[in-house]
Amino acid sequence: MAFLDESGLLAFWRRARDALGSQLAMMGRKVSLQNGEGSEISAIVLPLASDGADGLMSAQDKARLDGIGTYDEATRTLRLGGAHGD
Repeated sequence: MAFLDESGLLAFWRRARDALGSQLAMMGRKVSLQNGEGSEISAIVLPLASDGADGLMSAQDKARLDGIGTYDEATRTLRLGGAHGD
């Protein structure tokens, strides 16, 4: 992952943080840029994946995981081999 080396993304972020006195905060799927006092400057919410759209994982991986099995919350049981994975 070359973009994470000293000349990549991390180095860029350190320079921006030092210049602006800002920080990144993450809560759940929300990532926000905060100023030095902790006030939110900007934020994005990372999307969840669906069968037809990429999100935090690819749509293809989401479909594969959905096919592993089904979970019944009432009985707290996992049935392996769901609709896609019989």
